[in-house]
Amino acid sequence: MVKSTSTNTYNKLTSRILGIMESNQGYVYIMINPSFQGVVKIGKCNIDPNEFAQQLSAKKGVPSPYILIYYKTFIDCIKAEKSIHSILEDRGLRLDPSSELFSIDTTDAINILLSIHEDKVDNNEMENTPHDNSVSQSDLAESLYFMGLDYSNGTDEVFQDKDKAIECYERSAQLGYVSAFRSLADLLFYNKNKAEKAIYYLKAGAELGDWRCYADLAFIYEKPNEHYTNKHNAELSWKKYFEHLGEYDLSNNPSGFYIKGIMHDCIKYLYGILDNNSTPPDAIENVIFENREQLLEVLREDIPYLKDMGYDCVADIYSRKILPYLEGIEEHHLLSHGEGIELAKNYFTIAEKYLFGNEQYPKNEIKALNLFNKSAELGYSKALVYSGYCWLCKNKREKTSELWKKYYNSVYAIIADDEIHETEEQKNEMIETFFIMYKFAIEKDAQDLIHDYYFMMSLHLGILGYVSERMEEFNNAPIYTAEEMSLNADSITELVGNAENLIKAVEWQRDSKILASIYTFIRTWISDFQTRCGSNPMMHRLDD
Repeated sequence: MVKSTSTNTYNKLTSRILGIMESNQGYVYIMINPSFQGVVKIGKCNIDPNEFAQQLSAKKGVPSPYILIYYKTFIDCIKAEKSIHSILEDRGLRLDPSSELFSIDTTDAINILLSIHEDKVDNNEMENTPHDNSVSQSDLAESLYFMGLDYSNGTDEVFQDKDKAIECYERSAQLGYVSAFRSLADLLFYNKNKAEKAIYYLKAGAELGDWRCYADLAFIYEKPNEHYTNKHNAELSWKKYFEHLGEYDLSNNPSGFYIKGIMHDCIKYLYGILDNNSTPPDAIENVIFENREQLLEVLREDIPYLKDMGYDCVADIYSRKILPYLEGIEEHHLLSHGEGIELAKNYFTIAEKYLFGNEQYPKNEIKALNLFNKSAELGYSKALVYSGYCWLCKNKREKTSELWKKYYNSVYAIIADDEIHETEEQKNEMIETFFIMYKFAIEKDAQDLIHDYYFMMSLHLGILGYVSERMEEFNNAPIYTAEEMSLNADSITELVGNAENLIKAVEWQRDSKILASIYTFIRTWISDFQTRCGSNPMMHRLDD
């Protein structure tokens, strides 16, 4: 919900700010220059710091324009400047005794400047200075920002006025309210056609921590055939944006609106890239891959909305290029990243999806088989069992037998080698894989393909304990039946809840039957084996 500030409150707050500015003798400012990374300029001036920044930037020898980050008004700006310089010099942050340049983070510099008080100024002077202790500087900044929102959008009580909105945002930004920089730049660019000023404020906002400013910078620099169009700067802006997004934990932000905004930034980026038949750099694609589910959700919501609003061209690019890219990014990403066993497991992951099929991966046993084979070639022996299942689905039992023997031999080589000590994770995966092999054999009525050694090996690894634990989980799970639930639900929520529980009941019954059949399969073999052999023979490697 947008916070609103009344006109009277706004007038009071602005009057206070203006009164302070008129009575003060000067300012202490914080500036940066993009040409000097990690360096902050802290000095004083007696004119508007924005104007002073322009004057500094115009001087001969200045490589790039200065960006005003923050300033604070003082009755005695000379004393205030000396105070902050002394603090920073004592900390060893001053680059040169005669300069105004310091090696300090901008946020730290602002916090130190905020700590400087007029405690050495004559009391009579202080009494003549307008002040209102009931309202802090941060409260002023926030109130001005939300007043700017009111003027920008219009409310039931406030006439829409873009100029007043700009004024409010500027005041808020001057007081250090980070969100104001981006909002101000948006109005300056799209309503006033002032690209340079918009770029100025976006750079400042980004420097202060609002990394979404980088996306807005990119949009401006990408605008074609303008004097400010700059491909290098656009690419650099996107690079910085996705670096920050990669480090940002979306789960820590409860605002769905804010997160959706981030997703729209990413979609706009993909629009520009994919519409030009290019692909994102690996570093950016990694971040997109990590956020693919949320991106797909927002994109699928946007397409019908765009069509309803008449933006058919945009909706078409979303459908033809961005949607397929995001749906296929998992496969592309996993099969082109990693090496060794990591890459082998990536091939397995995608193969399994094609084997069983879902909305994103249409069932394709041939493609699954090829991917399983690649996974096995790269050293992931579990894939051999799944490759065997693919051949079993085609009734090629000899191929299945061959591949399952290979899997057994790979496990035997590890177990028989005294120099190799399998990890608990490896051991659990072996047990699970034999379990899956038995499941496949039962499903396709191919129990005869299960060699005695497979049973012996799985028993050696502890499959009975594994199955028993699974059965215990099922026995302790709640059982949902139609008789136990009211199917005459009074609300959609109840109906959906009942449906979900019925689905769980069906899945539980299916999985329970499979588990019971595997348990019976193993126990039957044990009984039969004891009858046939009387004692446990030694296991050996099997001929492929």
